[in-house]
Amino acid sequence: MKKWHYFALIFSCLLLQLTFLRYFAFFAVKPNLILIALVISCLTLNWRWAIILGAFAGFTKQLLSINTIPLDVFFYPLVCFLVVRISRKVSFENNLLRMALVAAAVLLESIVTRAIVLSGTHVPFGIFLRTVFLEEFMSLLVTPILIKIIYGSR
Repeated sequence: MKKWHYFALIFSCLLLQLTFLRYFAFFAVKPNLILIALVISCLTLNWRWAIILGAFAGFTKQLLSINTIPLDVFFYPLVCFLVVRISRKVSFENNLLRMALVAAAVLLESIVTRAIVLSGTHVPFGIFLRTVFLEEFMSLLVTPILIKIIYGSR
């Protein structure tokens, strides 16, 4: 894929996640398409373009969403940097390994985001875990589709 295709994919996932998937949310949880596409795209990019793509995704999500805490601006480039570092040490030629990497990134992002956003309120631990693992499960259901889109168009 050309580099501008990655930016178009991230932007389309961003628009899809922030607009259309809101109607299909289950317990106010939806799959994290942006992070999935970002992690899978960073497996094929070098570190400079991966961090640029992560910064683009973070800034664009912050601009288009109603979040008051700019976590994505810092988290997405950090995830891209870590994915590139890990991909130099480990070969991710198998789709199950790619899905495991996506699962780790989504789980980390979900726990950190929910812990920071919900720190001032009292949310029962069971509800916290339910939303974290529901987002994880929904994201893993969508991951093979995005893997096919990114790796199938080579």
